[in-house]
Order: sequence, then C-alpha cells, then structure tokens
Amino acid sequence: MTGPGPYEAAESYRCGAISREELVQILTTWRYVPGEQRTAGLHDDLLNFVPGSFDEVAAAFDGELIDGELYDIAHEALRSQNAPP
Repeated sequence: MTGPGPYEAAESYRCGAISREELVQILTTWRYVPGEQRTAGLHDDLLNFVPGSFDEVAAAFDGELIDGELYDIAHEALRSQNAPP
C-alpha cells in the first residue's frame, strides 16, 4: 500500500493534518505486513519492530498518538485481514 503508514498517519492526525475519519480510513485499509513471531524474551521482542506491521499501531497507541477506540478499530481490521476466506 502506498501513502503514509499507520504510525505516520497517526502523527498527522495528532497534529491536526488529517481528520479522525481519514485516519480510520487509513487504519482499516492498510495491508498490514506480518510481524515477527514473539518467540524470544521480552527484551528481544522490543527490538524487533516491523515497519508496516501492526507494530506501528501499537507504537502509536503507546506514544498516545491514538486512543483505545482507534486501536480497536485497527485491530479489528487486522483480524479481518487474517481471517480465513
């Protein structure tokens, strides 16, 4: 997918450059790439940020760029992408 990734879009939303509706559109249509499998210890996992994955949404939430509702919307979009046909 072209355009800003989820984290960059969240930054744009936070500074008022895009609306909440525009951010929802980006978060729900973004084709999330697979993240790393969390088989290592917590310390190692924190080092394995995967650009384009749901890690971007988690980082935006942790950085208080998005609220819990936006996180849940993005998470549901990810679940829909990964659902069997």
